[in-house]
Amino acid sequence: MERMGGVGSSSSQRQGEEAPMAGPDYLMSLPPEMLDDILRRLPFEKLVGTCCLSPAWHRRWESVPGLDIWFSRGSSTARDPRFLRWPCATPVHRFTARSLWRCAAPIRSFTAHVQRRHSHRPARWLLALAHKRVKMLKLKFDKPWPAYSPNPPVVGPALYSCSALTHLQLCGYCHLLRAPQDFTGFSNLFTLCLEYVVLPFHGAAAQLQLIISSAPHLTRLLLDDVMIGDEEADIETCAIQAPNLRFLRLIMSIDNGCRIAGELPLLKVAQISIDSLFGTPNFINTFRRISSVKKLYLLTDSDQTQENPLERILWTFQNLRAVQLTANFGKFPSIMSIFSSLRFGPHIEKLKIQVI
Repeated sequence: MERMGGVGSSSSQRQGEEAPMAGPDYLMSLPPEMLDDILRRLPFEKLVGTCCLSPAWHRRWESVPGLDIWFSRGSSTARDPRFLRWPCATPVHRFTARSLWRCAAPIRSFTAHVQRRHSHRPARWLLALAHKRVKMLKLKFDKPWPAYSPNPPVVGPALYSCSALTHLQLCGYCHLLRAPQDFTGFSNLFTLCLEYVVLPFHGAAAQLQLIISSAPHLTRLLLDDVMIGDEEADIETCAIQAPNLRFLRLIMSIDNGCRIAGELPLLKVAQISIDSLFGTPNFINTFRRISSVKKLYLLTDSDQTQENPLERILWTFQNLRAVQLTANFGKFPSIMSIFSSLRFGPHIEKLKIQVI
């Protein structure tokens, strides 16, 4: 009996020694502000994954404010079978909207590369992001898209409820829908970037004009091949008025109606490509409005240009210090544009010529 008891006692002792002992949770013992700062630095899918650590961590991530949420084109989470019951085990595009609703407000930034097959999902994200008072929003859509795709990716109308936005960037081919009638703009906006965005409705120019003019702190404006209005209707004019602008990028392969209507006394850098306005008063007026710049990037399709695009600029750019031009040395008008830039920019220190 003693022998049997000894064996049982020995076996129990070994099992006790092999059983894992839960150590102290040093992270949870940190001050909340310090722990928030640590968790805030994690990729979002890893942050949500902390819910799997222990019961104490189950909802801790939901109390972290000021998150920077970023998803690349191929973001996904681990497929550990132990985590299959948690949201963190599913691909990012499936649990994002549900997880966003559980985040603490405000969300500092949200950046996502939207693949073509998931182009319907931003509508759900935006509903949550508006509620969480997101400050910076960047959506990049897959491209190239067919120019007139029957099912283009759509942004709106929840976007217009994101009233706390300070930075809005939409890149890739997508349709930006009409705003609600009570929309008054993004009054906190500092940066607006629209690249290959289509506003496919009558009154689109007025809406874009409202977005720009209603942002008194707007310092960076990038409009890159934005398509405005119904293609079968007359061109609508979007009068750009942003007196505090420091950086302007205005690219239009075809005339989309964007015109600089107000003075830009604080403008430092301008990137201009407006071949569609060659030979019109609007082309010259654009350069008159940006005459305060220190850096000018002028992109032209020199193969299509039959005249020097800068020869009608008769005033000087007193602050201009750096110029970058595209030039075709096989065409005389293109060569003359180099000399024209030196004439209206007497204080140029750097001249870069991109030969095409």
